[in-house]
Amino acid sequence: MARGKLCLMRRTPSGRTHYNHQTWSGGRNVVKHVPPDKLPALRKAVAGHTRLLELVDEYADAVSKRTKI
Repeated sequence: MARGKLCLMRRTPSGRTHYNHQTWSGGRNVVKHVPPDKLPALRKAVAGHTRLLELVDEYADAVSKRTKI
């Protein structure tokens, strides 16, 4: 699981893509280059974090509905 998002930085004429991973840490935007061989795993990790946030929201909504008076 990884916070942040992947950003396409450029596409070369040969079709290669270059991505950065952006996260927020210590009140600042932290940007790191993503090597091509690490991209699939990082893409999956970012999607996992996004899904976690969705599930947390669903849970909070469910608890909120159960505890309303």
